[in-house]
Amino acid sequence: MPDYVLLIHGGAGQLPANFLTAEREQEYTQQLSQVLNKGKQLLMAGAKAEQVAVEAVALLENCSLFNAGCGSVLTHAGTFELDAALMLGNRRSGAVMAVKQCKNPIIAAQKVLYNSVHNTLAGPEADSWLLTQGVEQAPQDYFLTEHRLQQLREARQKQQVQLDHADNGEVQQLLNSPLDESPMGTVGAVVLDIHGELAAATSTGGVTNQLPGRVGDSPIIGAGTLADQRSCAISGTGVGEYFIRYTVAADIHYRMLFKGQSLAEAAEVVVNQQLPAGSGGVIAVDSHGQWTMPFNTSHMFRGVVTADQLKAFIGKDESLI
Repeated sequence: MPDYVLLIHGGAGQLPANFLTAEREQEYTQQLSQVLNKGKQLLMAGAKAEQVAVEAVALLENCSLFNAGCGSVLTHAGTFELDAALMLGNRRSGAVMAVKQCKNPIIAAQKVLYNSVHNTLAGPEADSWLLTQGVEQAPQDYFLTEHRLQQLREARQKQQVQLDHADNGEVQQLLNSPLDESPMGTVGAVVLDIHGELAAATSTGGVTNQLPGRVGDSPIIGAGTLADQRSCAISGTGVGEYFIRYTVAADIHYRMLFKGQSLAEAAEVVVNQQLPAGSGGVIAVDSHGQWTMPFNTSHMFRGVVTADQLKAFIGKDESLI
């Protein structure tokens, strides 16, 4: 049986002091491990990369610990705007931006990939079209948690946006304007299946107190999401505006394709030399099963499944950087 790889992430950031208690760390790693175990079962049964990536991200969307799906943060207007993208190694892709009614935005992105002539659909019109496609809808209170309401109250009081999984004061120093910030609670998955196929999926709820209509890097192909059989599958998490400006996923892809750099080398250069320190990280796997998860923040919620290991991580671990 050919090697398989599943990598997942649940956001990167500079965690506030005293945030990661032993109890909270266990809660996060248990949730990540559950997703990894489900992915391993699917991969061992011969599931395609696309199915595994979508299933993994949907499970993360269904967990209120992460800023996607039911754990999404609130905009300045007190509403939810959800983004997601799915890309396959054959370069087919689908994405949604600022949708409000989809229980699982990653499944909505998959519907766009297969049932629309377009790559990306956005806003209320996207919601209306997805309803005709049978995508499961959810009431607004499904996405609402007391934790996210409190984040919005604090952000409004400070008159700034607030990042998930981040010490907002530290991240603020990266940017010239408070409204120039992006989320760090994004979820994502990249997969190499036993058939040698690649897929990448990313989903996010945005930024606490963001202006309605703001879109980050997650649904933008070449910024926060990319898959290509010639190189790799990538999902990013961090300060989305920087991932867009630096076309992070595309840069890694082209360094491999045209410079002959390995995945690890290309990702290291882009994340730790090109991007500003403290702005995020990526998970990535190439078509040969080589994988990497570099990040330039203090923490990245992440996990790995291969034929030899299954483990979830949060802080730095030299064997996984």
